[in-house]
Amino acid sequence: MTEKHFIVTVTVLEGRHYIWKDMSSAVIVNIDNKKKCTDIVRDTDCPFYNEYFVFEFYTTEEKFIEKYLTITVIQPKCFFRKRKILGNIKLDIATILKQKDCQFYHKWAALCSPKLEVYSGPTGYLKLDICVLSKGQSAKLPLGVVNDNIEGEKQQAQYIFEIYNIKNLQKKSNEFIYDKSGSAQSDYQPSTFVEITFAGSSVKTGIQKNNSNPVFNERLVLTDMFPPLCQRFRIDIRNDDFKKSIHSTHFLNLDNISSDTVE
Repeated sequence: MTEKHFIVTVTVLEGRHYIWKDMSSAVIVNIDNKKKCTDIVRDTDCPFYNEYFVFEFYTTEEKFIEKYLTITVIQPKCFFRKRKILGNIKLDIATILKQKDCQFYHKWAALCSPKLEVYSGPTGYLKLDICVLSKGQSAKLPLGVVNDNIEGEKQQAQYIFEIYNIKNLQKKSNEFIYDKSGSAQSDYQPSTFVEITFAGSSVKTGIQKNNSNPVFNERLVLTDMFPPLCQRFRIDIRNDDFKKSIHSTHFLNLDNISSDTVE
């Protein structure tokens, strides 16, 4: 595919309802290990940042939409305390491209603690502008009234996947299986597991050993705010080798299994 110029702009406007009261905070924006940080706002749990960042990429569209945007609110370190993470937001570029005019405008996004194993609700909220542009293109300002209701971001949802089995796993052309004598094996009996990734979180099944028709019969659950910023689930079949290499991948769009229409 042809490489192109892509630009991602992120405006960090303000934060609200941080669970750490009267904290000093800053916001780190990270795309593909390119990081930018706001100034520190001191002693408030409702800070105003109002800072604008630009990220430029030259790559193929296929690789570009796979990139993740991570926005993290931190409490900066001081002489008696290490830096602490209040929470973060993760979404893929593909989700931004699906929005009208390829942008989120004055969007309230819920922060989630990356350390909690069991989801216990948001740790705060950030108001953001996020936009994807081509080189030389300008962002379009939305017409009309913008919904500034933070309450709509407080709903919680569980995404439940029932993983039953896989039929007839085939050896990929670049996979070579050898026995102890160094001779190529004719039977393909991989050890595999299934991993599902969404909004930067992932869950996986147990490993099925030496089976080209593995049976899992497992339930995987991901918990996130609703409506989520991310709109795609990534489902990987992985080999249980040293690199946990990917055998195959499927993307499932949220709108295939969820709808805003009341039925």
